Amino acid sequence: MTATTREPRTEPLQAPDPPRPGDGEGDRLGDEAAKLRSRASIPVDRWFQLAGAALMGIGVLAIIAGWYGVAHTARQWRQTPYVLSGGVLGLALVFVGAFAYFAFWLTRLVESTQRQTAVLERIEVALTGARRETDDESTVVADGILHRASCPLLAGRAGLAAPTGKEKGLRACPVCEPPV
Repeated sequence: MTATTREPRTEPLQAPDPPRPGDGEGDRLGDEAAKLRSRASIPVDRWFQLAGAALMGIGVLAIIAGWYGVAHTARQWRQTPYVLSGGVLGLALVFVGAFAYFAFWLTRLVESTQRQTAVLERIEVALTGARRETDDESTVVADGILHRASCPLLAGRAGLAAPTGKEKGLRACPVCEPPV
């Protein structure tokens, strides 16, 4: 066996010359950043699903462990820690997991409803040939409150006037939130 020794580096380390605009090389930082692979992110609703499933599973395991501890102990003072840590904590974990899974389910339900509404609106436009006009930019004044023309609080009301700009003390409607 022979030992090889490496001589220390004597020449100074130098950074590469920065690219000049005419060299054809682009921004080095941009090029390197483009090479980085972006991390696949998991949507928030999927996190709720995973957390809910994990917490419910851990809660059920805690309840089973608590039951096992109580079932194999004859003394009541030895059973109390099993009931508290296994039963009550396990039940709390099951409820928190169920609420997290419910949040996931509710998010999926809302997304599905929005997709169905969009499809139905496209079908309506295709069948009638006319697009429903919603003039959200026009505003009206009613009883000293500025509303959008499509505000649900104004349904069936008469005596609405367009704002002239001379009104003082106009408040914005809290429902339709018009631009003031």
